Amino acid sequence: MELTNEKVIRAIRVALAILISYLYTAYVGVSDPMWVFMSAAMVLFDTDTVGGSLSKGKARLYGTFLAASFSLIFIFGFNNNFLLNVVGLTLGVFLAVYWFLGTKNEPVGGLICWTLPVLLFNISDLRSAFLRTFNIGVGIMIALLLLKFFYPTYAKNKILEPLYKTLKDLESFMIAMTNLGMSNQEINKMYLQHESQIAGNTSKYMKLLGEIRIEYPKFPEYPDTIATTYLHMQRIFRLMNIMVFHLDPKSNQQPEYLDLINANIAKIEIALLAIQTNQSSYYIPEEWQSIPAIPDTVYNVRKNLSELEVNLIIQDELTFIAANLKKIFELRKHKHWTIG
Repeated sequence: MELTNEKVIRAIRVALAILISYLYTAYVGVSDPMWVFMSAAMVLFDTDTVGGSLSKGKARLYGTFLAASFSLIFIFGFNNNFLLNVVGLTLGVFLAVYWFLGTKNEPVGGLICWTLPVLLFNISDLRSAFLRTFNIGVGIMIALLLLKFFYPTYAKNKILEPLYKTLKDLESFMIAMTNLGMSNQEINKMYLQHESQIAGNTSKYMKLLGEIRIEYPKFPEYPDTIATTYLHMQRIFRLMNIMVFHLDPKSNQQPEYLDLINANIAKIEIALLAIQTNQSSYYIPEEWQSIPAIPDTVYNVRKNLSELEVNLIIQDELTFIAANLKKIFELRKHKHWTIG
């Protein structure tokens, strides 16, 4: 098992959340303290960014609140009658699944389904049932405060990692295209391996992009620009798919063709260095100083598609990527960030 700074910080954070939960419940004398412990751990354990924990915490809180409000009708209105509680559970679960399944608030529906039985099948009074809701809120608050003040990890920074890995895969594949010792079959196999990596990387990217929108809901320009950048990276991979499976990437070894690929590799290396540097400090490569803001729809029309033409299109896409990365880094430096 690899030991990293991130794992150590997350492990300490969860341990502190449990410790603080214990001290709180012991000092106050809370009944059913496990709900405080469980909520704190659930929010922190499998999320590593502020946005991810905010999303999970809000879903936990909203799901519990809605389930508690719905349960109130049956516990208070029908004197906690067991048979009517069964009817309420069935109806509540049906409505939660119907309204929330397949939406961005799907976790809320899941938590309603999980919380309704806890509240409706209690053997005590109304006060005890809804005290659990309060304890859940306390656990969430402990988790969010720790995440905010104990070495916080922000999705706005972490999303640079999938951008970097995607560009690194593009670079590796372009280098293979200039390797005279590799056959077309080997390039095909390498492409399929990178295609699989890109699929996993895209999943991580989408998760982080959603977490950025949760962290900074009033600043959509940053995630929108990142989404545009990643879109151009995906377009390059689709162009490479054409080269590998529909053209012959090894057939053209003319100096003009190889120089073009090497120039594209150099552009990617500049972008990789820029992403690495901007994870800790502001940096714009000198080569990008003259790049203007480029509209997303400006493309040169090319006919008689060939390996050379595809690489010229890739060069255009890399210019789009550089322009958008430049905008991303400028936004990271100059925009006032406020957690939403």
